[in-house]
This record gives sequence, structure tokens and C-alpha cells, in this order.
Amino acid sequence: MQITLNKQQEEFIAAQLAQGNFSHPDEVVNAAFKLLEKLQTEYPDWLTETRDQVNLPPFSGSGEKANNV
Repeated sequence: MQITLNKQQEEFIAAQLAQGNFSHPDEVVNAAFKLLEKLQTEYPDWLTETRDQVNLPPFSGSGEKANNV
């Protein structure tokens, strides 16, 4: 498979290499794919959990404010 990068992508990779963050362009691309995979696998679960927490009924405590420590 061949992939064509646009100028902005090439410049980003070059900057990452120049900054010493990676030693080879493949490392930059691999890191990007790992982040994309993590985003697609973990973000939906996080989003669901967060939405569930936001939709929880209000706390039904004694009505007193907690003391700041």
C-alpha cells in the first residue's frame, strides 16, 4: 500500500524528526495510528460513561454544603 501525504503532514513529520521526538518517519505514522486506534476503541466507552454520569439524578443528601478543607 502506498500513502501520499499532503504538505502539512510532511512538515509535521519533519518537525517531529527535527525535534528528536522520533528517529524515523515510520515511527511518527505508527504513533498516529496507535492514537487513532485508541480514540476509536476507548473514546466511545468514555463518552458513554460520562453521559451516564451527567444524567444521574441529583445527590439527595442532607442539603448542607460540604465544608471546604
